[in-house]
Amino acid sequence: MVLQIKADQVAAHVSPMLYGLMTEEINFSYDGGLYAELVRNRSFKEDAKEPVHWQLVQEQGGTGAMSLDPSQPFNDAIPTSLKLTVTKAGRVGIANEDSGAYR
Repeated sequence: MVLQIKADQVAAHVSPMLYGLMTEEINFSYDGGLYAELVRNRSFKEDAKEPVHWQLVQEQGGTGAMSLDPSQPFNDAIPTSLKLTVTKAGRVGIANEDSGAYR
């Protein structure tokens, strides 16, 4: 296949009233995934003892617990991670207050 571009030849006429394309981006769909700025307390620094803005999800008979874990730092800048312990099989996870995303 050969693609030829002839920039010196007019192939179609465009209205002079058309200045560009406008789209309205809602629901952060252009980002293609979880928008990190919407995750509240994503570095677990708001409270040293409680995972503020995070909730435990227990459904379909599943049970578990969540806690902040300073013994397993995420990295040098984030010295705490969130630990999820599943005690009974089912649907167990965590959700952030604003994003509603299961992790």
